[in-house]
Amino acid sequence: MPQVPKPRARRLATAFCLSLAGSALADPALPPAPLPEAEQTAWHAIGRLTRYSPDNPNTCTATLVAPDLVLTAAHCVTAPGSGAPVPAYRLHFIASGHAERYLPHRIGAEVILPEGFSGPARAGAPDDIALLRLAAPFPPEIATPLPLVPLAFAAPPFAIVGYRGDTPGLLSGHDDCTLTARRPDVIGLSCAVVTGNSGAPVLTRLPDGWYVVAVVSASAGSHPMLRAVAVLPAGAIAARIRRGG
Repeated sequence: MPQVPKPRARRLATAFCLSLAGSALADPALPPAPLPEAEQTAWHAIGRLTRYSPDNPNTCTATLVAPDLVLTAAHCVTAPGSGAPVPAYRLHFIASGHAERYLPHRIGAEVILPEGFSGPARAGAPDDIALLRLAAPFPPEIATPLPLVPLAFAAPPFAIVGYRGDTPGLLSGHDDCTLTARRPDVIGLSCAVVTGNSGAPVLTRLPDGWYVVAVVSASAGSHPMLRAVAVLPAGAIAARIRRGG
């Protein structure tokens, strides 16, 4: 019988054991609300992924899942027309915190897409997930990676933490998301998401800390029970993460 994954040798940072302050977060039907000031720099593994590209500059959310790997949505790291990977050096991952002060960041070195990905990336599709290998790893004192856990071992409710497009320097989120739909590699959630949340982690809290369950891919609209679509890491993407780089 499968067991819940054991914590990594280097335990998750104490900050990840903090629960999100529910009173400060929005109702799941509303756009994600900024996290309290004290928690803005607690989620070091969740950062902004900025694409410096003349055809479509934008900002997504990404999560450090190994010292030199971040997990995000494929449409955040590919060209909108052809689906070709954006040159990795144009992709910058910036650790969590406020935009107005210096923050540790890394430049991309390699875009890793799912096996068989042909593009263009389609929001909400099972292959709308990707990894970015960074040019240099983050030391543990700067950012501790968040591990994966299969959906079967997750403990609801779920949390979504990411960056809204209108407040790119502040982490926002929901902490009371319910699972409302399930396909083999895609899930539906009750929490609303907005521009900038693409690539954000869907999180579950287990006794030893926070784990990543899925990656936000798209908004599903205003249906009362289905407001976000997220992709489950699978195949070579999940294997690469578990291999650790």
